[in-house]
Amino acid sequence: MLIISAERINALIHGFIDAGDYYARFDSSPNGFNIDDENKILKSEYRDYEHFVGVMGKFNPYTFFLEHPIEVSSLDYETLTSALTLRNI
Repeated sequence: MLIISAERINALIHGFIDAGDYYARFDSSPNGFNIDDENKILKSEYRDYEHFVGVMGKFNPYTFFLEHPIEVSSLDYETLTSALTLRNI
């Protein structure tokens, strides 16, 4: 799974993942994580990653997308914290 957007707010990490055929929002905290599978954003609706980022940026200009996605095995808080710290996020 690829993290394509991540933001830390206190003990919460939220953002977007690339789940293969679609993008989805996620939230992760020390108490667990959630992927918003009900609101999948199909990749087929966009030309490429840059197109998706451009469109999403128009709706929420404060969303931070990564230039180089981060591959993670899990969205648990410890895994994300380690991965984001290595990238200085």
